[in-house]
Amino acid sequence: MKKVIIIFFILCFLAFIIYLISTKNYPIIFVNGNFIPAKDYFLHKKSFDYLKINSKPENLTEDIKELFLDKKLLKKVIFKKLIDSKIYEKEVKRLNLYLESEKKLQEYISQFPETFITEIEASYGLDFDDFKRLVLRPFFQREVLNEKINDLDNYLNSKKSVIIILPWAKII
Repeated sequence: MKKVIIIFFILCFLAFIIYLISTKNYPIIFVNGNFIPAKDYFLHKKSFDYLKINSKPENLTEDIKELFLDKKLLKKVIFKKLIDSKIYEKEVKRLNLYLESEKKLQEYISQFPETFITEIEASYGLDFDDFKRLVLRPFFQREVLNEKINDLDNYLNSKKSVIIILPWAKII
């Protein structure tokens, strides 16, 4: 009977691991105890690939062109963006500014016609909810923090953030 129970738990664990891998919900980075799933990395990479395909080279900055050529640099930039987003999220919540940043986000979105959403989805290859979560929300969280805190970058650097990039993140 013990063997059956052990085998059952092993199978459940394996099913859970397969689920995490197939949905890309496994953690790749921990920031202050909160994890960033691989899915977010792959969505950022997908949006960058869409930008690369859908943009005319003359409309791109030199920095973006450099990212097209250097996959390691692109990965580093995406990781930094994901980490910064988690830090902004934590700070706006800690300082009770989350509702204010959400209000600004909603005001911004309400200015645009419905076609804006389809243009975003076509340009970045992300559905609008993912675009809002990965791009717009961190932008407005940073904006609200910037309004309330002088020299935000130094303030955030003075905060001790625990950032752990998990070993398997190096191979994605």
